[in-house]
Amino acid sequence: MYKPLTKQQLVPKTLKYKPCAILMGQTGAGKTTLSNKLCGTQHKSGAAKGSVTKELYRNDVSYGQYPFSLIDTPGTDSSTEPYKHAILLREGLTAKKINTIFLIIKYDT
Repeated sequence: MYKPLTKQQLVPKTLKYKPCAILMGQTGAGKTTLSNKLCGTQHKSGAAKGSVTKELYRNDVSYGQYPFSLIDTPGTDSSTEPYKHAILLREGLTAKKINTIFLIIKYDT
């Protein structure tokens, strides 16, 4: 049996803006695949094929009645275009107020 961490019922807060989250992680970790699944998009992706994402993708998605934006970024460890990827990552983190950063970690057996 478990005990609740709070003794009072939490009430969802109504926001006056649309929250924004960003996906970050190594090249080939599955950021674009996850973004495609959540947002219903079909951006080109390719696990373990080097960097495929060459631009930022910002899509709108909803979780139930809660809409938010999700930014998909290129990999953080690109060996082919590290300067371009660094500029895109900085743009993704600074262009809009970010509420959440999801770090996607590649699973290797």
